[in-house]
Amino acid sequence: MADNVVDLTKRLPRGAIPSPRYELAAAKPHVPDPKIAVPPSFLMWPVQMDSWNNYIYGDCVSAEEAFAKATAAPQTFIPQATVVAWASAHGYLNGAGLTAVMTSMQTDGFPLNNAKYDDGPYNSVNWNNAGILQSAIYSYGPVKIGVGAGDFQSNANGLVTPGASGWAMYNYPQNQGEDHCVSLCGYGTLAQLVALFRQHNVTVTVPNGMPTGLCYAMFTWNSIGIIDQQSMLNMTYEAWVRNPATVIKVTLPDTSPRSPALASLNGSLYLGWKGDGNDNLNVEYSADNGVTFGHKYTSPETSPQAPALCVHNGNLYIAWKGDGNDNLNVARVNISGNAITGFVSKVTLPDTSPVGPALASLNGRLYLAWKGDGNDNLNVEYSADNGATFGHKYTSPETSPQAPTLCANNGNLYIGWKGDGNDNLNVALVNISGDNITGLTNKVILPDTSPVSPTLASLNNNLYLGWKGDGNDFLNVEYSNNNGVTFGGKYTLAETSPQAPALCVQNGSLFIAWKGDGNDNLNVARL
Repeated sequence: MADNVVDLTKRLPRGAIPSPRYELAAAKPHVPDPKIAVPPSFLMWPVQMDSWNNYIYGDCVSAEEAFAKATAAPQTFIPQATVVAWASAHGYLNGAGLTAVMTSMQTDGFPLNNAKYDDGPYNSVNWNNAGILQSAIYSYGPVKIGVGAGDFQSNANGLVTPGASGWAMYNYPQNQGEDHCVSLCGYGTLAQLVALFRQHNVTVTVPNGMPTGLCYAMFTWNSIGIIDQQSMLNMTYEAWVRNPATVIKVTLPDTSPRSPALASLNGSLYLGWKGDGNDNLNVEYSADNGVTFGHKYTSPETSPQAPALCVHNGNLYIAWKGDGNDNLNVARVNISGNAITGFVSKVTLPDTSPVGPALASLNGRLYLAWKGDGNDNLNVEYSADNGATFGHKYTSPETSPQAPTLCANNGNLYIGWKGDGNDNLNVALVNISGDNITGLTNKVILPDTSPVSPTLASLNNNLYLGWKGDGNDFLNVEYSNNNGVTFGGKYTLAETSPQAPALCVQNGSLFIAWKGDGNDNLNVARL
């Protein structure tokens, strides 16, 4: 039945089932990040809004997920039919728990344009604490709440007008049993929110006597309105925030038994890997921020290990260890128009390693790092002529049985590795003096551990570290905002891999790539 033939004055479906109390008790709470300055008022608005057929079905919990996707960055509208089909396939069409839906959304989100629009991990939110609730809304997107909606369409002091934004409601009664899922997408005084609604060409109809203090913007049934703080407290039974609200994941048909590599060049996201059942090196790219990949080039160059990719002086470079030998190789990936046409200017170095190398670009130099052959010492050297020759090798007393990772951040070069004889992750500054690499300094040994190599990336002056779990395959990302002195803000994905992930920054977003767990399919997601 189409929305335009639904009688919106009649009692509309709800569909929320209270989350189990043990889940509420065990949930990790949202803790405001002191580095995020929360403004006194805020409103986020969806790129497009819908009922997502909550007019017909009790799919409010899934509809709220679609609202969050349309509202939080990168603001993607999920069609109504997709949401209804997803809710039906998962058994959520006419009733669902909030945590059950969020758990499903972490690994099997809404399908759209060959990608999956997943949730990040979720945390409970203390809605009784205004500062914590506002922090959650501002920092990570709409807050999903379970409410008692029995009086939504009949409240004497303002009511919800489905399909028409700009309603306002206060003096909402207590003890309405939890039966509906809605979303909080803004906060401020009544006057502040009215002004913010006006910026979206929505006029708010304020009922006489409505409190003028703290209020919240709330989505339900294809509309956004305003409720006062006490009404929010009276109606709410649980609250959750997803961090992030949207993870866009694509699973490729391409496969590899080893981790892939990622790099960004001229607005395109490049993926490199070694073949499955063969050792040929492959490179392809996405011109739409990782939603679709194509233009695959398969090279006659081979390696039993994963390659490394790096953008340097406007070109894409690839590095690998030899097949049947341990010599390190570096070449430029030749790109002509939309096609990847080959690896050119290849140099085979006398330096050797039994595992793959790492690449990074800093101040016009192309840096190469690797672990020793017959020893575990870490090595770094560079090329000042775009990969034609390498030299100025530095061999560190630091050791690892796995390949290191390199990254340039805030004008410095950083190296990361897993410990030797232990699984602790390490990050250090590569000290450079003139033409010489003089040491690894400012080393931090993290409590985080992994049996395989970590990965590094730089975004907005923050140094990001990615790794797979120790004793589990969950992928993890955390960051340092003080140039590697300390790391925190750890985010554990629901995604898993037996291999290390790859990180890359593309168009102002952080991307992660990995090989599947229990399969060899390559995956790419935007965080």
